[in-house]
Amino acid sequence: MVHMISSPFMFSSFEMFLLRACPAVVLQLFDSMELLTLINISASSRALRRLFLSYAQRVWDPAKRFRRWFPNVLEFRRVLRSEDAVISGSFALQFFDRSFYVESDMDIFVRIAGVTGLCGFITSQGYRYQGRPLGYVLDALGRSAHIAKAAKNVTSFEDPLLAVYNFQKFVASETGRVEVLRVQVVVVDTDPVEHILFDFHSTVVMNFITADEAISVFPLSTLVHRLSYISRIREESDARSDGWMKKYEERGFVFVGPGNQHEARFFVKGHRHASDQHSWRIRFLHTGERSQYGPMIVAVGFEILSLENLAVADGSFIRIAEPYFAMSRSLSHLEMFLLRISPALLAHILTFFDISALLAFSRSSKMLRGVYTSYARAVWNPSVILKSWFLYSWSFRKVLRRCGGVLSGSLVFNFFDRVKARRRVMHIFIRPAGADDFCSWLFYEDYVCTSGDYDRYNPAWHSKRCADSENIREGTVLATYVFKKTSRPVNGVAKVYLIKVVIVNVDPIRYILFNFPCTDYDALWSFWTAGEMNFMTSDVAVSIFPYDTFVKRTSYLSWSGDDCTLPQAWFNKYKRRGVEVIQGTCKGMSISLRGGPRHVMDSHCWRIELEDDDVPDFVDNYYGRTAVDLPFEVLFLSGIDDDDIFRMKVAEPYAWRAILEAESGPVLEPDCHDY
Repeated sequence: MVHMISSPFMFSSFEMFLLRACPAVVLQLFDSMELLTLINISASSRALRRLFLSYAQRVWDPAKRFRRWFPNVLEFRRVLRSEDAVISGSFALQFFDRSFYVESDMDIFVRIAGVTGLCGFITSQGYRYQGRPLGYVLDALGRSAHIAKAAKNVTSFEDPLLAVYNFQKFVASETGRVEVLRVQVVVVDTDPVEHILFDFHSTVVMNFITADEAISVFPLSTLVHRLSYISRIREESDARSDGWMKKYEERGFVFVGPGNQHEARFFVKGHRHASDQHSWRIRFLHTGERSQYGPMIVAVGFEILSLENLAVADGSFIRIAEPYFAMSRSLSHLEMFLLRISPALLAHILTFFDISALLAFSRSSKMLRGVYTSYARAVWNPSVILKSWFLYSWSFRKVLRRCGGVLSGSLVFNFFDRVKARRRVMHIFIRPAGADDFCSWLFYEDYVCTSGDYDRYNPAWHSKRCADSENIREGTVLATYVFKKTSRPVNGVAKVYLIKVVIVNVDPIRYILFNFPCTDYDALWSFWTAGEMNFMTSDVAVSIFPYDTFVKRTSYLSWSGDDCTLPQAWFNKYKRRGVEVIQGTCKGMSISLRGGPRHVMDSHCWRIELEDDDVPDFVDNYYGRTAVDLPFEVLFLSGIDDDDIFRMKVAEPYAWRAILEAESGPVLEPDCHDY
């Protein structure tokens, strides 16, 4: 300093002022300058460069930020490194922006292997876990919330968040003010840096801090232009979108989307990677200790897709996507197209594929298998259907399991067929012991009984009616009730939901399969064809003849031995669905319709397991545990009216075969061919 002052002709007046000023004044002056101004000052002379470096080492020192949350900074960084954890969110933004947001928390993103060590360290620093008792701790079987979800996750694209664990600590400041420090541990199903790049809602939050460096991926637009380009890939509620947009708008950022493209400033399109020349990278001193997942790779490649690309979701201005240039030699044009388009457009395209085409599509490559899996999890998700019918879909499944009820009819047919029906009618088949319990629950869901005269205040009345019906009728249907609910109008249109509860005196699945001899009253609820033999319990959805029903679009009449006349409306219903009903006039059965002994949930059935996240295991229902895996037999009957005419019968194992052989000789196994 003595040498510099003795040579005043080397410095300008501004330089002399800064060199003579106390550090606190220089610090306050530089704090008031924009980032671009600081960079220009640092490049103007060697003396100002030294001042800037001194300021930068003081301001962008992670220890100053970390110490407020964890006094032992070195130990905290060691844990970040060993558990492969990354800090992002508002904390990282404040670090780069030289700002302070009151009541802002620290978001730490980590993969499964690092959860136990990271959460253990946080609690050792005086933080208390906020949630159900130690939800992040492994139980005796090595399970926890995030591990259970990870085991069910087929792809990290649809649901990358495995769990969120919240911790908080009360700290008294020097002024006597008590503040609350909150740490949020976010468990993700992929590399944390990849999650930040490919799953965050906009570029303003694409900043992160590891144990050894801090990186801002879009420093120019975020810290200089104060712009954030929307890049979300999933649909979310307006309340959620408004929440994060309002938070960052209050912090001085402007979001750029399709509606305000004119506000966009210069940003680099095409292929990039984190820590490239367009990023801002601040390196820290590190020890090089190995982490749970090996050395952390922060230079993750990505591609910036602009608005005209179909992969950019509705409401977004850009999309931060995984780069495909390295894989372009192994991917077909179809794969490239499907991987780049938005999920909504992809779902719309795959809707036009029939089931066999979808299966062939999924088997063509690993990449397309992942695309199909993501689509299947979204389309064949019963929770989406049940949420429109009931306030609490998990409660419905709980009651259905306890009462041993089974869904069938048009609702389940449309579920497998990926069709949204205009009429909202649900058929539930249930045995007498669980009927009162189930019908009473419907009243709590705001349904009212419009047919059947069900008396909710007299449980004995219902049991007596079922007993009387069983004595009077020879059929299996004891009573039917129709419940109705009208939803609140949306856009001026109210939705009406009808639930038809059918009380049967046999197991509901047996009733669906075997089409017992019935009276005219029972005929209204009978399952006459193979196409209607689909059902859904609280745990699984099953289609007995999926290939013939949903691929070949044919449905064989299951012969019951009666000459019941079916109403024309019944045939018209199938005609509208594009399904041909095959009665007793075919010369042979389709080769796809396998005859002989079978059982529900065998290899010829289509079953969809319902996830059990919100519905815990229960004791047996009123009739014991629901037996889904029932045996049955598919008979091809000939010689009934004509030796050349075949009919199909789904029967109890060997029961009908014995009856028919006693009456007319052996049941034939014909050479199957397309009818």
